[in-house]
Amino acid sequence: MTSLRIALLSLGLASLLPAASYDVEGMGRDFNGWNRGKAGYVAAGWTFEVEKPELSSDPDGNLTVRASLHQLLPRGTRPYVAELRALASSGGIIYSIRISGTLNGRSFETGEVTRPSAPEPVMPVEPAEGEKVEPSAPFDPDQQMIDELVSRLQSALSRSVDSKQKVKYDLSAWLAGGRVEDSSGLAEGTRPVVRSVFRRTGR
Repeated sequence: MTSLRIALLSLGLASLLPAASYDVEGMGRDFNGWNRGKAGYVAAGWTFEVEKPELSSDPDGNLTVRASLHQLLPRGTRPYVAELRALASSGGIIYSIRISGTLNGRSFETGEVTRPSAPEPVMPVEPAEGEKVEPSAPFDPDQQMIDELVSRLQSALSRSVDSKQKVKYDLSAWLAGGRVEDSSGLAEGTRPVVRSVFRRTGR
């Protein structure tokens, strides 16, 4: 078999392997549509702008998604800039995600959040007479990862700003016409992008 035929056969087999995909246009619809590669949205009382994500795949069909977003204040300043990086398996399942960036010029990093394993099944216990037992919530690994990432982001943002810098940041935000908020507002404002990345990753 010639090298050309081997190469063509390899390409043909590779096309049959499962590969993750990403719905870029669907993500744009989540944020009122792309306009020159960007989309704006309001969350937690602030205005944000997210850019079209960068996608890269490896030969095994795994996918890396990088999505950048920033906070917009009326005078165009960007005190908060973040990049989300998600890794998805060839089956379209996100198994790792993290956020890094800068807040008022200082770096922050959430660390890697990985996909949780399903809990071990527990034998049901018969409730006592007259006792009401609330059903347990179904296992949702995507939601657990989203909640964990946003929680870590809020902690990371809080650590990146000391009290003096927070006063300076709040004052500059007020002078620029923006609302004065703590780090929880920025973290919750980032949640819609995290949720969209999970929603739009698949096969």
